[in-house]
Amino acid sequence: MRALVLYDRAAGDAGALARTIAGGLPSGFQARALCLDDATGADLDDARLVVIGGAVRRLGPSPRMRAFFARTDRAAWRDRHVAVYATTADRRAGADAMATRMTVAWLRRYHVARPIPRTSFLLAAPDGPLDDAEPVRAASWALSLPIAAHLHQTVGG
Repeated sequence: MRALVLYDRAAGDAGALARTIAGGLPSGFQARALCLDDATGADLDDARLVVIGGAVRRLGPSPRMRAFFARTDRAAWRDRHVAVYATTADRRAGADAMATRMTVAWLRRYHVARPIPRTSFLLAAPDGPLDDAEPVRAASWALSLPIAAHLHQTVGG
């Protein structure tokens, strides 16, 4: 199965986090990380699992995510499992929940059939690297994504 991890380069240590997530997917996945600035709708073609992430914004997707959505055909998102993550330096519980929830709402407008669990990762500073424990947590989350996608599809998502 092919997977695509899309990231917003303005989101702290975004490239390293995206590569960690791509590398954390179970064996059998052909995964690659790609910056939203470089991605096109054609990159979605072979990906059954798409993971998309960026910096926290209370009103939803970052400007780069919105631009990517605008330049992709809504039909390209159909029948894909999509997971959303955010990066934030705000350590208050739930500070990121609105941003990821709003991104999922945007994806539903694009007729994503199967949005699956969302999460966030802490940055050590607003524009800084990931907090020390976050790479391990990111790899663990990535490992769980195929199971979440399967369960969501089986239960009737």
